[in-house]
Amino acid sequence: MRPKPRTFSAALPPVKPQSDDRVETLGVSRNDCSFAPAHCGHKFRKSSPGPSSRRVLAPVVQSLIVFAWPRWGLAVLVGVGVIGAAAWYGFVSPHIDSGPTIAQPGLPAPAVSLPALDGGSWDLAQERGKVVLLNFWATWCIPCRTEMPELQGLADDLQGESFALLTIDLQEDAGTITSFRRELGLRLPVLLDADGDVTRSYGVRALPATFLIDRNGILRQQRLGPLSPGGAETAWSRAWIAERVRALLQRG
Repeated sequence: MRPKPRTFSAALPPVKPQSDDRVETLGVSRNDCSFAPAHCGHKFRKSSPGPSSRRVLAPVVQSLIVFAWPRWGLAVLVGVGVIGAAAWYGFVSPHIDSGPTIAQPGLPAPAVSLPALDGGSWDLAQERGKVVLLNFWATWCIPCRTEMPELQGLADDLQGESFALLTIDLQEDAGTITSFRRELGLRLPVLLDADGDVTRSYGVRALPATFLIDRNGILRQQRLGPLSPGGAETAWSRAWIAERVRALLQRG
């Protein structure tokens, strides 16, 4: 009769792993090359992933989604925003940065060819030989309303001279402009910049804006803002502009 095997209730002492033992890290064998290929080498035994590996992969993938997606999502949103801004710039405002056509003192004034409120059309090139003052405005612009009577007075002061004063209305209908002219008793010619291309080509970002062009079509001075009250000693007053126009006429 064989003796019964002896049993022990005490825990076995821990066994120190050898170099070729399977070492568990986060419950995953380092020998499992399907999970951590960077750790795979000639001294590890390759084995196929079992159920325990799949149980570990699931929480790891979930952790990657939880921690990495917010960063990736932000990158995606930023990319979409950049693409949207580029699309707006390309399709909504294709002429804002029109390079050489932006008005610069000392250079030829950008071309102007627009329909007139009273019929027909007007072309800046046809005024070569005259000094020309261009004023960009709109009826809703309060400073424009204030300076319009002064511009009408300037045109009257220089009547009979080789001088043309043209006002360019920005994107308003003929009825609105006609009522405005009648209210203020204006007789100045009005050109209609319906799409705003001429206004942009002169670099106008706010109304009113005024440009002085000599007989040769060269832009000499510009005022991005309203005219000033005062006498001839005040820059961009009615009297000051009249003196500049006469000086350009004398220069020939």
